Amino acid sequence: MTNDDLQKLKQKLPHDGVKQISDETGFTPQYVRDVLSGRRNINKQIIDSAIIIAETYQNYLINNAQKINSL
Repeated sequence: MTNDDLQKLKQKLPHDGVKQISDETGFTPQYVRDVLSGRRNINKQIIDSAIIIAETYQNYLINNAQKINSL
């Protein structure tokens, strides 16, 4: 996973995404930020959690946009 991949993933997270990942994995928010910024080695648990949270959030945004457009 490249730094560009990590940056894209980080941008797809909700505002409180780092906290959600931290709560889910047990790692500190700073450690999560460091992994997602490429300053620490890739941590599979953090990346997997980030992908799930980002997917959920992106689906939420798409669904809400569709609902708004149907009004």
